[in-house]
Amino acid sequence: MPEMADVRCEECGAVFPMMVGKTERKQDHAWHPGKKCPICGSEKFFPVVKTDKFEPRPIAKWKIDRRVGITAGALIVVFLIVLLVGYIRARPHREAGLKAVYMCDVCGERFIKGVKGKVPKKCPECKNWAGYRAFQCLNCYTVYPSKPKDDPNEAPTCPKCKSKASRILVRFSDIQKKPKPSTDKEEGAQDGETDEDEEGVHAD
Repeated sequence: MPEMADVRCEECGAVFPMMVGKTERKQDHAWHPGKKCPICGSEKFFPVVKTDKFEPRPIAKWKIDRRVGITAGALIVVFLIVLLVGYIRARPHREAGLKAVYMCDVCGERFIKGVKGKVPKKCPECKNWAGYRAFQCLNCYTVYPSKPKDDPNEAPTCPKCKSKASRILVRFSDIQKKPKPSTDKEEGAQDGETDEDEEGVHAD
């Protein structure tokens, strides 16, 4: 029987014991010039020149059996699909937990409702479907319902002072009270009047 020699692929690292010849042979275990690697089909498939320090590179398992690589890729795709489906299913639950202040456009009732779902919301007081997101004017501190506009980028307008500076209300505690006017000037005026009266009483 002819002597066998190791033939190694420089592309994938596969090593096979084969009979080495100079002419083409039909046997699978025979190597000849131009023979391609039976694993990856590379033309860099040559007999190994043995040395004392030569250590053949280990072959990746997925290159020997491509079914392993295909199975691993399929598992990764399935895992990503499961994560995506879980995220999509969890999104409505996260949105359902978000709540905000709504105000009835009919009776003026203020109430808390989840932001998910259709608008307007049903008013718990008058039962009309007239509840819209509540805003507070930063100019006159009026709280008012803001109906959707044709232009979604257009800011809501205060019905009292026509200001567009406003803040959306998420909790009842977000509602700010209008500050009282300062009384420093009035006190100063009263003090001045008292001084004039006192000066009028005491003649020179």
